[in-house]
Amino acid sequence: MRLLQRPEFDSTLDLARRNASSSESVGIPPAPRSCIMESAGSCKDRVVMMALIRALVVLGVLAVIAYATYAMISGTTKRRIHVAPAGQRWLATHYAVNDATRIVVRKVSAGNGDVLDEHVVVEIPNGDSDFDSKFLEAMAEARSRVALFESESD
Repeated sequence: MRLLQRPEFDSTLDLARRNASSSESVGIPPAPRSCIMESAGSCKDRVVMMALIRALVVLGVLAVIAYATYAMISGTTKRRIHVAPAGQRWLATHYAVNDATRIVVRKVSAGNGDVLDEHVVVEIPNGDSDFDSKFLEAMAEARSRVALFESESD
């Protein structure tokens, strides 16, 4: 059957060989089947457009990879800057540490309660005979420091 063959080629195998040899010599991928029946100009335009689209996709992927790498590197090297925005305050508090009670003054953010700074007022051993009076005195000192720090931040 000669219906599928073009008259200038002896067989479809010869047509495939000519397409392969002509495209390999100039470094262009073989033409798609649909280009065989079209004019040479529109086929080359389609091949060029596909090459441009592939190049844009590759550039886009490289840009995303570069941005992700930059974001990971800069995110780990950023240092926390302790600038006092409006939503921060000082608190007097205490907690247990190694068989002792530590009385501290903390600077916390109002939004999420993160501790931004901490000053130790005193650490009292839990077995101290005068624990209660030392604790009350230390908490009064901590409240005094809170008032001082709050007045400095205004």
